[in-house]
Amino acid sequence: MIRLAAFLVAAAALTAPTAAKEKAAEAAASPAVWRVSDSDSAVYLFGTLGALPAGASWRSRTLAGAIDASDVLWFEAPVGEAGAGETADRIFRTEGVLPAGKTLTSLLAPERREALAAIAEKNGIPVKSLDGLKPWAAFVVLSAQIGASAGSVSADADLMTEAKGRGRTLKYFETIESSLGVLTMMPETEQVALLSFLLDDFARQESALPATFAAWRDGDAEAIDAHLNQSMRTAAPAAYKRLIADRTQALAAGIAAALKSRETAFIALNAGYLVGPDGLPDALAAAGFKVERLDRPPPAKPELRDD
Repeated sequence: MIRLAAFLVAAAALTAPTAAKEKAAEAAASPAVWRVSDSDSAVYLFGTLGALPAGASWRSRTLAGAIDASDVLWFEAPVGEAGAGETADRIFRTEGVLPAGKTLTSLLAPERREALAAIAEKNGIPVKSLDGLKPWAAFVVLSAQIGASAGSVSADADLMTEAKGRGRTLKYFETIESSLGVLTMMPETEQVALLSFLLDDFARQESALPATFAAWRDGDAEAIDAHLNQSMRTAAPAAYKRLIADRTQALAAGIAAALKSRETAFIALNAGYLVGPDGLPDALAAAGFKVERLDRPPPAKPELRDD
């Protein structure tokens, strides 16, 4: 059985590129950071990538300042905690396997079967080991291969390590079970559409890795959405709604609750949740919170003229 790595439990992260193969530009990094506040409390929002090029420069003074100002750091799920990998592995083995007599390839169109075989062969995965998996589980396994050979570190893991080293409190919006449950509870038709989308989009995601990292490092929210969300939004809208749009709304409710605690919090979530038409900044602004981009200068005020 193919082991489900702990970092895959964040379902939206499964569609994010996992490495970049080119050296990052030497210009100062400026990843997007938002401040969300009400009358008496504030939190900082930061979008992460599933993994970063080893040794890449991506931190900024704005990011460091937000972490320094925070009492607690929030993440989507406790992927770095003891037992997380075992829990994910158990769910993968019990919920990710097709019933006897049913195969993954029988659920796919002929051209998708060919794509599955080609991607599996390229990445050294025996096709037979995939054929007994449910489509969501095969999606997880194949998503993990994008950029995996480049060697990388998860932004979430890096931030978690820093927080623990500094004695900060870590909190989570989800459990391992609830995070993976978004995938396991998908109707089979949605699972097939999600996997079919990945098979069609796999080469694009691989080739876009350097550009995706550059957009994220530069805080280009529009480009990040184009790289991470647009293709799924178009090709698998039901899966996009379940994995991104609906989860964004649930996270917005969780962030609103965190604001009530009056603790200054740094919230690190997959970048796909923070950009595009369903992004958290817009959702929180619509809920009445003040939302500011900190990594960008405020727009210039129009100059008053005496006519």
